[in-house]
Amino acid sequence: MISSKDQAFELLVNRIKKQLFVSAYTILRNRDDAMDAVQQAVYIAYSKFDKLKNQKKFNPWIAKITLNEAYKIYNKRKKCKRIDCVNDTIMSYYDSNDIEFFDMITSLNKIEQEIIILRFYYDFSLEEISHIQKLPLSTVKSKLYRTLEKLKMQLEGEK
Repeated sequence: MISSKDQAFELLVNRIKKQLFVSAYTILRNRDDAMDAVQQAVYIAYSKFDKLKNQKKFNPWIAKITLNEAYKIYNKRKKCKRIDCVNDTIMSYYDSNDIEFFDMITSLNKIEQEIIILRFYYDFSLEEISHIQKLPLSTVKSKLYRTLEKLKMQLEGEK
């Protein structure tokens, strides 16, 4: 029999699983590695789900775990100097807006990518991003503004 904790956890994960995959894929650019990062993040979140005091904070909490797991895989892969796979299969899973999103933020550094992903893909408030990133709100605002300016210049350069 499935417990109410298990049902609640499954419901919460199912609501956000695509976003978790997309954020991991944005960092890793490899479908299998992104799936591994999400799987590990879900495992970690499940094992610590009892410690989460407020279920309203579930999405930012699991998003940060997923980003951390993706960066662990990325850094491990970088150390191993493994050749990245070509991921044509991703096109069959997500629409062109997601692919354009990946391409736009590739040139950004880690913190800029995270802020953009959290703000525009997960739709978190600046206060939530500040909490997730453990940065002052003013720093998040200035980094977001500068990153948006950088992306704007990038878009204008494509025209």
